Amino acid sequence: MTKPSSQKWKALRVFWRNKIAVVGALLALAVIVVGVFAPAIAPRDPLSQNLFYRLTGPERAFPFGTDFMGRDVFSRVLIGARMSLMVGASAVVLGMVLGTLLGMLAGYMRGRVESTIMRVVDVWMSFPDEVLGILAAVMLGTGVVNLIIILGLLLVPRFSRLSYNYTTVLREGEYILAAKSIGAPPYRIIVQHIFPNIRGDVITMGALWLGTAIRLEANLSFLGVGVPPPTPTWGNMIREGMGRIAEAPWISLFPGVALVITVLAFNLLADGLRDISDPRLRS
Repeated sequence: MTKPSSQKWKALRVFWRNKIAVVGALLALAVIVVGVFAPAIAPRDPLSQNLFYRLTGPERAFPFGTDFMGRDVFSRVLIGARMSLMVGASAVVLGMVLGTLLGMLAGYMRGRVESTIMRVVDVWMSFPDEVLGILAAVMLGTGVVNLIIILGLLLVPRFSRLSYNYTTVLREGEYILAAKSIGAPPYRIIVQHIFPNIRGDVITMGALWLGTAIRLEANLSFLGVGVPPPTPTWGNMIREGMGRIAEAPWISLFPGVALVITVLAFNLLADGLRDISDPRLRS
């Protein structure tokens, strides 16, 4: 029998062989470090206004320039990373918990429960995320907490479909049939036998959809239904700079670049985690 420590080393070797995933992991780690320590790293108060330095281009004092209110764009991008990670990670956790539970329940119970849950999920996934996000924001209002709830609900169908597909395969396994034969209740089978077998894939897709959650947060903030100003987020920074894109392109450029790098980093990291979870690549 293979020791757990040996399996971990095999997983690390598989991940290390994927150089693109390693790059993604390093970029994701850098973004996380910047987000966590943003208040200490930011050289200036991101909300402090100084009209004397209004629309100053990138220079030594202001590496990313200033916006139309004289606020330091570099400091605002750093604080925006913190906000994007906090909102994105919270939304992924919420969507992962609710979506995985619904998917496992539908996949295991079958019958009316299965058809009802999955038809709702299908309808849910048929609408564009931004459209549902705007409708939800109109009903719930703007704000950080409401935005986390909205993004989490947008991710629920993804996790539901993923966990449902795996559960429909696992429910025919011999160990599941054996647990049923000895009278194990459904909740125990789902928690103790099904979830441990899909946990790795759920976490892997969670890393991938963290980039999606950050992108959706930026999209909604750009449309004016995300985190309200003056709190700096990449989305509302891009929106604020669009009106002055010709005379001060740096206002939108730098938060846009930060958003692209962050989404790309978590997508590449998820690709490496997928390799680890694939037993064919570990062998």
